[in-house]
Amino acid sequence: MPFFELGEVYPPIWPNKPPGLLERDFIIWDMYRKEHFPEFEKFYYNVPITLATLPTEGLSKEMIRQAYFSSARRIDVVGVRKNGDIWLIEVTSYASVRAIGQAITYFYIWDKLKPLPGPFMAVILGQFFSYDIKEVAKAYNITLIEVQSL
Repeated sequence: MPFFELGEVYPPIWPNKPPGLLERDFIIWDMYRKEHFPEFEKFYYNVPITLATLPTEGLSKEMIRQAYFSSARRIDVVGVRKNGDIWLIEVTSYASVRAIGQAITYFYIWDKLKPLPGPFMAVILGQFFSYDIKEVAKAYNITLIEVQSL
C-alpha cells in the first residue's frame, strides 16, 4: 500500500526550523525562504512518501502509519506556489549525486501517487553545484537553485 502524509500546513512566513531539516540546511532554506516567500501559498515539511507495501496484518492503524512513516523517503519541503505549481525541494549545503538521486526518486513517487493536484517539479536548493551535477540535473529536468551565503 503506497503511502504519503502531507502533514501540517505551514505559511510561507513561518520562520522556524522545519522538522527533519539539518541545521546547516536550515540556514540555506531560511535565506531562500526570506527572499522568495511571496511566491508561495504554503509549505509542507519532512513529507514521507513511498510506493512500498509493508506487511500490516494484525497491526493497528496507528502502527501501520508509524511503519510507513518510518520507512518512507522524506521530502524536505513541498512548496505550493501561488500559480499552483508544486515544488519538491531537496535542501542541501552541497549538492552531490545523493541529492540528484533523492530528487529523481521524489519526482517518480510523486508522479505515481499525486498527493496534490497540479504540475510539479523537482528542485534542489543548495550553495554549490559541480559541473557534473548541473549536467545530470539538466538531463533529468531538475531545477537547481544556488543560494549564496551571507
